[in-house]
Amino acid sequence: GPSGGRQVAVAYQQYLSTLYQRVGVLYEQGLADFEMKKDIVARLGPYHEWSGFREEVGRHISLAVLEVEKAEFE
Repeated sequence: GPSGGRQVAVAYQQYLSTLYQRVGVLYEQGLADFEMKKDIVARLGPYHEWSGFREEVGRHISLAVLEVEKAEFE
């Protein structure tokens, strides 16, 4: 069926951009992924109603931390 159009992809890109940017800032401050969650969830307010948000956001934060760490060593 229909996937929702371009706006779905744009919203997801904005979600990931916000998440990765904030993870980078908090990582530089020395926070671990679990310590970042409260701050990041607050900044992702527009996405709280997405299906599975609460279940997935922690995993997304952990994956973003891995990406930041990888970039640090490249």
